[in-house]
Amino acid sequence: MIQEYSKIHLRSKMKFIKSIQHRWSSSNFVRHAVTLATGALLAQCITFISAPIVTRMFHPQDYGVLSVFSSWLTVISVVATGRYEFAVLLDDAREGWYVTILTLVLTTVTAVVVLAGGFAGVFAGLIDNTLYCWLAALSVLAVGSNTGLYYWFNRNKRYPVLARNRIYASLLAAGLGIGAGLLGLGAIGLVAGSVAAQCAVALLLIWPSDFRSYPRPAVREIKHLAWRHRDFPKYLLASGILERFSSQAHILLLAVLEGAATSGFIGLYERVISLPQRIFGSSIGDVFKQQASEELMSQGECIVLFRRTSVRLALIGLVPFLVLIVAGPWLFSFVFGVNWRTSGELAQVLAAKFYIGFIVSPVATLLNIRSTQRYDLFLQLGVAIFIPVSLLAGSAVAGLSGAIVGYTVVYCCKYLVEYWIAWQIAEGSLGNFRGS
Repeated sequence: MIQEYSKIHLRSKMKFIKSIQHRWSSSNFVRHAVTLATGALLAQCITFISAPIVTRMFHPQDYGVLSVFSSWLTVISVVATGRYEFAVLLDDAREGWYVTILTLVLTTVTAVVVLAGGFAGVFAGLIDNTLYCWLAALSVLAVGSNTGLYYWFNRNKRYPVLARNRIYASLLAAGLGIGAGLLGLGAIGLVAGSVAAQCAVALLLIWPSDFRSYPRPAVREIKHLAWRHRDFPKYLLASGILERFSSQAHILLLAVLEGAATSGFIGLYERVISLPQRIFGSSIGDVFKQQASEELMSQGECIVLFRRTSVRLALIGLVPFLVLIVAGPWLFSFVFGVNWRTSGELAQVLAAKFYIGFIVSPVATLLNIRSTQRYDLFLQLGVAIFIPVSLLAGSAVAGLSGAIVGYTVVYCCKYLVEYWIAWQIAEGSLGNFRGS
């Protein structure tokens, strides 16, 4: 009788401890997400406040040049880290630091290659301004460094540092953009200001960190880790390039089909729509990614966290989705000037893509953790094929509006497939995580 009572008492204590652990874990999740969201909110408020000033200083064509430059660099910069940044979260602290160093080395090499390729383009007559070569190389170096270090700080839960960094980035970008407008520098001023802000943010991540306390680089072990995690560049590099290309193909192709101004309209829309995505979507997603990797390795599943995060994102994203549908053209015209009404009209068509992507993108980071790289590669290959086809076919049938509708349909289908795969991973039925 006493033994039976002791067993019951022990089970009740274990249930109580597990409930406390679950509440503490949930509390930490919310606290970390709020920290990142606060930094993102302030950063995006700076961007949003400065945008009406900057859009009245520059023409849509100037924004089109910035959008095309940024699109090409978005595609190229995915090569910079070799996609090894995803491995930073998987190993122990020492190995995670070595993988971070690997991403920085690969980034430097990629930047040099981009610079050499840029000068080759100048000699071939494809690029008419050598300044763009230097800006492209600096942008790759800054973005790649930011990516590797961001995952390292995320692994170590240095969320206040990441939050402050976002604020500094927005302040610099806004100030440099306004300065370029006052000086009348045009498109090259916009591009230079954007790259300068990226470089400054990378330096702000590196400068205050006491790297002397970290393990000294061991070349042999870094090579071993590069080989151990070879599936990331083997599968995720190709899929990453395809994903970035498919996400930027509309800007690049529409610049050819409809002119630079059209890319400027879409570029402004995407800068504005990134406000809720960066404030809430990416902030929740960053914390989800870190906590999900821990649960997958220790428990083999994270379905409760997955469902809870999906519901939060669905509720948060509903408000901006409805605003875009109801008042998109008026809102863009009122805030950014009458020249930008077209951006609001495009926003109405793209609202469905925004809402589904807002829910799916943060939780779809599960595809990048382990054992599902093949699925991601095939998915991105399909999207990279169908996006240009939908843009060209839609443009031929109904002009710009037809191209945007086709693009929206393909991307919504892609998000739904990603969500289904992520659900299977969260349930533990795709990939073997326990004990990894």
